[in-house]
Amino acid sequence: MGGFFVAMFLSNFTSSVVFIFVSLAVITFLWELLEYLIARFRKSGNYMKKTFKVTNINPRWKDTTLDIFLNFLGAIIFILLKG
Repeated sequence: MGGFFVAMFLSNFTSSVVFIFVSLAVITFLWELLEYLIARFRKSGNYMKKTFKVTNINPRWKDTTLDIFLNFLGAIIFILLKG
């Protein structure tokens, strides 16, 4: 639940819930784009496979939507606990 920790980090700079969620959306988009680009380019994909001993690094919609959902769920939980 990286969204929890990202929201916690962002809350140090602002108390605006909207800012936290917009920033989280931007960070999540950039992260997922990076995952896609790494898989897309053969050299970086081969490096990731060798370094982390992964057989398949192709991004899947199921994984991407789960990542996005869990990021925002973590942020919501942090906002609710922060009160």
